[in-house]
Amino acid sequence: MKKLLLIGPWLADFGHGILITVLLLHLFGMEPSALYFVLGLVFSVMPDLDGLKELVRFGSVDAGEHGDHRDGLHYPLVWVVVGMGIIFFNLFVGTLFILCVLAHFLNDSWGTGWGVEWLWPLSNRSYKFFSRNDVDADVTLQSLVTSWDPQSKNETAQRLGNRDWLNYHYGRLSIISSIEYGTFVVSLVVLFIYLG
Repeated sequence: MKKLLLIGPWLADFGHGILITVLLLHLFGMEPSALYFVLGLVFSVMPDLDGLKELVRFGSVDAGEHGDHRDGLHYPLVWVVVGMGIIFFNLFVGTLFILCVLAHFLNDSWGTGWGVEWLWPLSNRSYKFFSRNDVDADVTLQSLVTSWDPQSKNETAQRLGNRDWLNYHYGRLSIISSIEYGTFVVSLVVLFIYLG
């Protein structure tokens, strides 16, 4: 069951990839293609490739004693620049790339985890929406934006991080899992209607 939970955090990303692919195919007036949907799914999780290295090396993906995998590839500006290069060769694929990775970063900016460095390279602060800076993972409207510098983020993650976060957030229904699983289900319904 724990291995199945590994895809839990990606289900919302997959949902975003499907929804963005459907939207762009419609806007560009293009015929649906399995290749475009595969690209949408891959692009939607590409920033987490650094998490695979952490999983293999440490057996888990969590912010704590060995840092936060989001310190590796989670720099939105870098991905937008790469996407602009792709747009030069293929407008549809480049646009799909940019929107899918930005949706990934938006998804990583709430709920679980310790935010994203949205202003890098101008700032190395991690930003998280609808959360407080004194908890591992929550969703609250009391605070729209929370941020940490690298040192306070690592200290907070070590002090408050839940090593069993996959099971805790995705192995049961919670606000976070309900929203993320719901996003995936909605994307499948939209895809079924679109292809039907």
